[in-house]
Amino acid sequence: MVIYNYQIHKKIRDYVVIDLREGFKLHPKYTYVEDSDGLPDFLKTKVLITDATPNEEYKVPVIYLDTVSGPESRMLDFDLLESYPDLSYTNSTYLPVTVNIRIRSLDTIVRDELLDAVYQMLKNHIYELSDNGIGVNQMDFIPESREFIEDRWYYDNGIALKTVSEWVENYTEEGFYVDTVAVVVTPASGTL
Repeated sequence: MVIYNYQIHKKIRDYVVIDLREGFKLHPKYTYVEDSDGLPDFLKTKVLITDATPNEEYKVPVIYLDTVSGPESRMLDFDLLESYPDLSYTNSTYLPVTVNIRIRSLDTIVRDELLDAVYQMLKNHIYELSDNGIGVNQMDFIPESREFIEDRWYYDNGIALKTVSEWVENYTEEGFYVDTVAVVVTPASGTL
């Protein structure tokens, strides 16, 4: 049986993006605004939050998840497999994943203010992430960098979240799917 980690990585990435978007909707200076279709409202938003590499054409600062990495795992412990009378199976996997949250802006002051805001938001939202099965073990700052693109300097910085989660896979006659979080992770006090 193969654990398809890309599905789990996508779910973790999606939960972190959603949590950041929700947190920045009420930020006094860098407000994230969506239109009625759930897409960024480029006329009103003060920060773009995405899971894709930023487009250098954006005139607002960008918070993006540029990588989500974790080890490939193959399930060899069949004692974790539960069989049901309808020939379906349930399997769970424990997966450590590092989520890199990058911040890109046109100046260092905005970049640093956003880095502080993301850090504080993650500290305050640790239980929201844990409710979705994402336990944050460690938070590291990514070294700052800058890049010259199309006659402009772009300044980057970010935070690397070392997370751990457990997910349930369900196998049915139609195939398999990653269904739910196996457990709600309770963060230890003083984690961040």
